[in-house]
Amino acid sequence: MNSSILKNLPVEAKITDNFPSRPYYDGGLFYLLNNHISVGLTERYYTTGSRISYKDFSGQLTYDNILSSYSTGIQGEFALTYKSIRISEVTNISYCFTKLKMNNLIMGSSDLSKYNSNSIQIEPRFKLSYLIKKIELGARVGYLVDIGGKNKLNGDKNLILKNLLTGKDIQNNWSGFRIAISIGILFI
Repeated sequence: MNSSILKNLPVEAKITDNFPSRPYYDGGLFYLLNNHISVGLTERYYTTGSRISYKDFSGQLTYDNILSSYSTGIQGEFALTYKSIRISEVTNISYCFTKLKMNNLIMGSSDLSKYNSNSIQIEPRFKLSYLIKKIELGARVGYLVDIGGKNKLNGDKNLILKNLLTGKDIQNNWSGFRIAISIGILFI
């Protein structure tokens, strides 16, 4: 998306932020079916953004794009070991609601556009955890696959955000490796 914007500007602007990785937050409630299997509901929040900027004696322009998403889903966990140190395989399937806020400032005049998209996410991962009475300390590594949806303009769902160079729909994609640390409380 940023490369399309840069190529259509009359000045040589720079990308100062390009959707960097940021910490994400998640939580869930889980039910232990037996010593090896648990299932539950999850919530997750992500945010990132980009900025294209140019400034000289005649004025300034900025293109700020802020992405944020909320995911709600189901999760299954299979513990390969069930002692104070646990190794588990975890699979999470969720429905993601993403908001894209585009704020453009050109020569003192601003324009704000908001888009929404929905997608399905699947994240298999491995978890290593240590139980201390009813507290679980853990580390997780996995890969999130996001099957992105179209960005539809708020107020007119028929207007879809497109790449100016290719004419293709611009889709958000949260796919990528995930590394996390976790703290849990067991209510058993």
